[in-house]
Amino acid sequence: MKLSRVYHALCTTKLMSACPCNIVILPVEILKKSSKDTKYSLYRTINRGYDVPRLKYGIIVSPRVHSLETLFSDLGFDKNIEKSSLYLLLNDPTLAYPNFHEHFEQLKGETNKDLSLPTYYIPKVQFLTEAFDSEHTLATIGYKPNNKESYEITGFTSMGNGYGIKLFNYSVIHMMRSHKCKRVVADIIMEHDLLGYYEKKLGFVEVQRFKVLKEQHQVKVFDDKVDFTKDFHVIKMIKELGNHRL
Repeated sequence: MKLSRVYHALCTTKLMSACPCNIVILPVEILKKSSKDTKYSLYRTINRGYDVPRLKYGIIVSPRVHSLETLFSDLGFDKNIEKSSLYLLLNDPTLAYPNFHEHFEQLKGETNKDLSLPTYYIPKVQFLTEAFDSEHTLATIGYKPNNKESYEITGFTSMGNGYGIKLFNYSVIHMMRSHKCKRVVADIIMEHDLLGYYEKKLGFVEVQRFKVLKEQHQVKVFDDKVDFTKDFHVIKMIKELGNHRL
């Protein structure tokens, strides 16, 4: 069984009482054409988030994204760039990206009058030129098509308490409305202590579990660029979105 490498990163080194609600939606098709500075900033941010469990548990040795050149293939976006998206939760958009309002606009039809929804932004250009400031990028999550009406999570990081949950919930709402997404799937590493988080905080249910043997990983699960130190278990999880609530 070929699985994408989703060993979700939870960084809780910054504990903040309030979560901002500024979400940038980056179609991977636009991101692919954007500048090296733009892509490199996201490459660094995603790896920074994944370094937390990587260093804490010592199971996965390789970085989440090996190089700037493998950014899209390591996240699994390369198989369907046109339908893949990366979402960012930003603190202050004007600090997170230079000349923000020259490059992004508020998503039409998504109002925030009652503060029940965040402010969604999308690019109004086809080529982003600037770097995102990692200090103001508080969470990331990507979605790539899995099969009809189903998307798989990738590049999920949270840089502080509650940021990942908020970005997941609000990005799922957008995925349901804009991509007709009816379910999301995720593969997590059991030994990273993520099962309870996905079940209790995000509303996923476990559907499959299997053991990955170190000596067989290149054939069974991961590509040959991934290195890990010992056997571990992968848990496949699914969330049906018909009853999704904030």
